[in-house]
Amino acid sequence: MNADLGKSDFTEEEMSLLREEVKRIRAEEELSWNDIKQEAGIPTSTMSSWVSDKYEGDNPKVAQKVKLWLDAREEQAAMQSALPADLGFQHTQTAGEIITRLNFAQTCGDFALIAGGPGIGKTAAIYQYQKTRPRVTVATMAPSTKSIVSMLSCVVDAMDGALLSSSTTKLAIRLRKSIGDGAGALLIIDEAQQLSELAIEELRAIHDETGIGLALVGNEEIYTRLDGAARQAVFAQVTSRIGVKFKRNRPTKKDVDLMIDALGYENASSRKFLHKIATKPGALRGVKKCVQLATIIANGENRKVEFPDLKAAWAQLGQDAVSLG
Repeated sequence: MNADLGKSDFTEEEMSLLREEVKRIRAEEELSWNDIKQEAGIPTSTMSSWVSDKYEGDNPKVAQKVKLWLDAREEQAAMQSALPADLGFQHTQTAGEIITRLNFAQTCGDFALIAGGPGIGKTAAIYQYQKTRPRVTVATMAPSTKSIVSMLSCVVDAMDGALLSSSTTKLAIRLRKSIGDGAGALLIIDEAQQLSELAIEELRAIHDETGIGLALVGNEEIYTRLDGAARQAVFAQVTSRIGVKFKRNRPTKKDVDLMIDALGYENASSRKFLHKIATKPGALRGVKKCVQLATIIANGENRKVEFPDLKAAWAQLGQDAVSLG
């Protein structure tokens, strides 16, 4: 279906074709009316009655919204098909080192501190670890979870679902009961730099009382606060419990080579360019975005990605120029 953003009048035949298309998509993709509402922005009652040809309101107006949704879906599908295949988890050198420390913390009931720059693959590594090990909980922090009660709510939700209280004490008791004997279990706190001093201390107390392995994962700030040269005295009890730690600001050459190999780039200039991008803020994430956009550029001309496409994509992403000298 070709996009026609200006179309506002529809014949009965055209509306019938649109209805059939909605029915087909709903059946093939097993979508509920609420799913369609989320995509199309059309109320469920309106869409369901319109598709069954029982809507008593302005049918052409609904048809216009349906067509816009279907056209957008088609365009997005075309763009998605042009993108490189999802590489899935890549067992990079950095990921391997992070996983080793998580395994130690879980096996020994120890405390791990893992810090690194954005885009080196920390989050991918911890979720891969969770997929392949039992009794691993991952709770991701945000500015809104800075306080003890918000942190506890986030962890309880990640561990056993529905929250029954907003009381710090009750949440703390419930979390400890959920953990029980923490031996052989692991709690991973991602984006741990978002937490307040008291929230981190509460996690330390939970670790001490239950024996659960604990891993704080975040950017360089969390490392500096807990174990860097300028570490804060207030974290003395936390620092003394850190058994294993990891810090890396940028991906290693092996990390980047593995990703470039997986993407299928053999041209020397392209590889060197992608290696340069990996040293920029965003690291491997920047490489992925550049390759995705370059693929779309080349696909628009029905050809394979070439080195100039990578340069054009990087420029379109608004990034600083990369010199290969």
